Amino acid sequence: ARGITNEPDDAQRANLVRGLATVIPQVEALVGPFKPSSGFRCRTLNAIVKGEPNSRHMRGEAVDGRPVEMAVGDAFVRIAKSAVQFDQLIHERRRNRDGSTSEWVHLGWSEPPRRQALRAELVELEDGNVHKQYFTYSSPRRHA
Repeated sequence: ARGITNEPDDAQRANLVRGLATVIPQVEALVGPFKPSSGFRCRTLNAIVKGEPNSRHMRGEAVDGRPVEMAVGDAFVRIAKSAVQFDQLIHERRRNRDGSTSEWVHLGWSEPPRRQALRAELVELEDGNVHKQYFTYSSPRRHA
């Protein structure tokens, strides 16, 4: 897309395959089908979509997506309370300039997993930039 070659190298591909083969099936066992919308991103694509400069997407260690059969917020809480070995879990909600909103789950993996759960509010500004604010999510209890 946009004339960008968005191809992972061997290490990035191995990271992506590992997460898709281990973490995503654990998530789907909890929330049902999970539809990824963004996976690996080369540095150029990451900049275009205004991703974080050190995004795990660029290492093949993250995917954004939405559960098919459950509200995004409910899926986020269920995953956060579970034993899924995620590195970073973010419930991202974006308010666009036109007033519309969208939301998704960012799911990252790495060794050892930090199990960092956050909520993020993203607001698209008039100049097209995106203001991001992150809040730590404290799960009342973790279940096996």
